Amino acid sequence: MVSTLIILTLAILSFLGNIHRQVGAADCSQLHATKCLAKLPNPTSTPVVVYDGDDAIYVFGGARSYLPYPSVYSNEILKYAISTDTIKLVAHLPLGLFLGTVTADGLGNYFYFGDAYSLGDSNYVFKFDSNTNWITPVAQIPYIFQYNLHMEQDFRPSDPISSAFGFWDKSKEKAYLFGLGNAHANRPYDHVGYYVRPDHAQIEHFNIPNDDLEYSAVSNDERNGFIVGGLKRTDSLFWYQLQTGDGKYCPVSGLPGKVDQFLGGTGIALVPKLKRVYVFGGASRNLTTGLGSTYDGIWYIDVDM
Repeated sequence: MVSTLIILTLAILSFLGNIHRQVGAADCSQLHATKCLAKLPNPTSTPVVVYDGDDAIYVFGGARSYLPYPSVYSNEILKYAISTDTIKLVAHLPLGLFLGTVTADGLGNYFYFGDAYSLGDSNYVFKFDSNTNWITPVAQIPYIFQYNLHMEQDFRPSDPISSAFGFWDKSKEKAYLFGLGNAHANRPYDHVGYYVRPDHAQIEHFNIPNDDLEYSAVSNDERNGFIVGGLKRTDSLFWYQLQTGDGKYCPVSGLPGKVDQFLGGTGIALVPKLKRVYVFGGASRNLTTGLGSTYDGIWYIDVDM
């Protein structure tokens, strides 16, 4: 029996399939991001965001580049209540962290893997129990990683990819990785997709526009996947339908990203029962002047899935 341990990111945990078929995923020509009344305690980029499947979205860590070290990295775990549009601090991580990986066990426990902190890189695994708000260090990993989807499989890609995010489609028992190609090559890397099953892997190169996807946020259910932020089309999200392999860019009004503003470092969570994508924080950079801003806003985008 092949043992399978799937560890998903948040950043960002996303999606990819046959994206070279960029035809109509859904009618998304009039999407709008509505700003919530609640906001993050501080402007924050690259938080790790996880929906609990009910009424809560958890926000882990993140970067606050305008603050001095070691405060630049947040150690906060925040709980956003969807029904009341409120947010509160529920716990502190032992370290201020960002660019990490979170996976859940479905019993209220969240496991935070790796990450960067003020003195270097973390190889710790922290367990957060949302029922008690307790945090426990449970392991140290023998290697360092950031902002990646990680899994333990018999399969190993022959060419290391420079970065990756991905998602797990439990209905098909398939993991999708989306990276920037061969880490040994010079930029721009090819975009590479790895489809991993317990006994099979397939590699494809996708005809994706050369977007800066290292600081993208991703979220999915078993039918739809979304990317927000980190796209050169700065006022859009990418919507991918798992069942058909169709995907396309969708213009979105109301987000900080505009034609001359590169938006990245967001955290997002898809809430399927509401047909909404929630967006947390992020940072933008003016493509002409290079000046940037970090945001404390929370937005939601209604999507007609």
